Formats: sequence, structure tokens, C-alpha cells
Amino acid sequence: MKSKEDPTYIDFDSYQYELNRKVPLIIWTKESKDDEKLNRQVTDVMGMYDLAPTLGNMFGVYNPYQLGHDIFTIKEDNIVVFPNSNWVTNKIYYNSQQGEYLPLKEVTIDKEYIEKNIKYTEELLDVSNNIIVFDLLKETKKEEAKGEQK
Repeated sequence: MKSKEDPTYIDFDSYQYELNRKVPLIIWTKESKDDEKLNRQVTDVMGMYDLAPTLGNMFGVYNPYQLGHDIFTIKEDNIVVFPNSNWVTNKIYYNSQQGEYLPLKEVTIDKEYIEKNIKYTEELLDVSNNIIVFDLLKETKKEEAKGEQK
């Protein structure tokens, strides 16, 4: 264990812990060697829920209930939402319990950017929880079937 006086000491706070929990994802297919869309490295932030839409797009399968985004077609700043309401984009890591953020790039962050992402986080977690707790997909399909019968 290094002391703070050691010149090689790095302060590893809770933000650094969260940001360094990275898991690489490698998708390999022999057919995509010349496909510029697929043959590349994606360095934007991505979450586990982005995997299903990504693989679905690669295999031509669409799920209308997917929560994430295809990592090869994201046009805007993606957001990764954690179960504790914290979130990360390419610009900042936001800690909802502290109500503060850590900038990841030298960009100006305005209040609207944070409020927009907090609202999105709440909506995504609400839908995710409803899917799990109340079997929302089953109930949605029941309602759709009722509407078709009318």
C-alpha cells in the first residue's frame, strides 16, 4: 500500500473506481473484415443494455422493447445509466447521491444538460423496473391484444 507522500501515489476516489470498471467487448465475425461500419473500435461509453440492440442490428432482428442503442449507429452523446441513478456520458460522470459531477473532458456543462440526463435516467430506470417488477411486457402485449379485438 502506497502512502500519499509516495510520488507514484494516485488518489483513487469513488469516481475513479466507477470510471475504471470497464469491460471490453469484442465482436468478431469473418464476414465483416471489409465492412467499415463494423470493423472499428468504439470508444464511446456503452452499457450492457446497448448490447441487445447492437447484436440485433447485426443479425437483422428488431425488438421494440429494447432500452439501449446500437453502438455502431449512435449519433449523439450516449448515456450509461446505473441502477443507483448515477450516469456517465462521454462528457461527465454524474453522482446522483451527491448531486455532483466529474468532468471527463474540458467542455462547458450547463444545467440543462444535467437536468435532461437526470430526467432520462429516471424514465429509463422506471421503465426497467416496471418491466422487471410488474412484467410490463406481458401486460403491454395483453393491452395490445385487447385493442386488436375491438
